[in-house]
Amino acid sequence: MFFVSEEKSFLPSRDPEWYFFGPRDRKYPNGCRTNRATRAGYWKSTGKDRSINYQKRSIGMKKTLVFYQGRAPQGIRSNWVMHEYRIEESECNNTMGVQDSYALCRVFKKNVPAGEF
Repeated sequence: MFFVSEEKSFLPSRDPEWYFFGPRDRKYPNGCRTNRATRAGYWKSTGKDRSINYQKRSIGMKKTLVFYQGRAPQGIRSNWVMHEYRIEESECNNTMGVQDSYALCRVFKKNVPAGEF
């Protein structure tokens, strides 16, 4: 995953949020855990995954993460939040698996006073 900030953005913008696709790379080759570390810090999951439903059927999941600067477990919590949306593997018509799949991510800064952007 990536750490996005208005100072580091390749596309200068005053938008209060960004959307992007990110690869779902594994933390360990044979494991299921997703790697969310960056050079600047890490994204830590908060709460439970939420189901995304369509016509009374679960088609995906939404995960909320908060960015921490530094290394775990001494990282410093930031105001950056990411919502990660992913499709249920059973909904995919391919056999790529988690290693080759992507998630749609929405990144925004929480509790930003008006006019800061």
